[in-house]
Amino acid sequence: MKQQTASRPGRPVGLAALLLAVLSVAGCQEPGFLAHVIAGPDQVKALHTLELVPTLVIVDDPRNALGDPNYPAVVGANVGHHLKENQVLEAPLIVSQDHLSALAVRLGDRYPTTPIDRIGSRLHAEQVIHVLVRSVSMQVAGAYYHPTAMVEVKVIDAGTGARLFPKAGEYTDPQATPPGLNFSIELRHQTIDTNRRHAPSMLARSLAERIGLEVAQVFYDHVPPEDSSVK
Repeated sequence: MKQQTASRPGRPVGLAALLLAVLSVAGCQEPGFLAHVIAGPDQVKALHTLELVPTLVIVDDPRNALGDPNYPAVVGANVGHHLKENQVLEAPLIVSQDHLSALAVRLGDRYPTTPIDRIGSRLHAEQVIHVLVRSVSMQVAGAYYHPTAMVEVKVIDAGTGARLFPKAGEYTDPQATPPGLNFSIELRHQTIDTNRRHAPSMLARSLAERIGLEVAQVFYDHVPPEDSSVK
């Protein structure tokens, strides 16, 4: 947390003058506008509060939609990073993606069919954030790319296998299978140098990092971008 510094003499007057000037130019006299300028944009509330217990993030990309078998770990690492940075979970409570990768190697062909809770238990986690990458699209239009992804998120009790989030009928159709929270993620339209050999892969990695951020934001209050189309 940043330390508060002493205000400079005259700074409040300058701020008031600036706000009055803005209001005069805009022709706006509404007090709500002034409060919004001072307080900033509204926060998006967390959808679920994680228990303060050892937590594993498992990211499944069964169709290799991200285009690189290493990118699910990128998603998982970014989920853990943002949970830590936003003080949702302390670092010792977040199971390393390296440990998950090592277990996947040991299990081999059995890994995809091993239940989520069992994987969590083997890595001494008490809850698992499970992310399923349902689809990815780059939506090429001329020279512009618009990367998007559809993901499903749920939290599983590693001891019992019970679904902790979302509860039945919460944010989802209660008849849906599997019953997770589904939402879309997108990056802004952008151009890439198609002559660069790894340019598309770098764009997919950026999308993987963004997925990690937005999955983590399910679990803490956050301020959305001013332009919701800008990701």
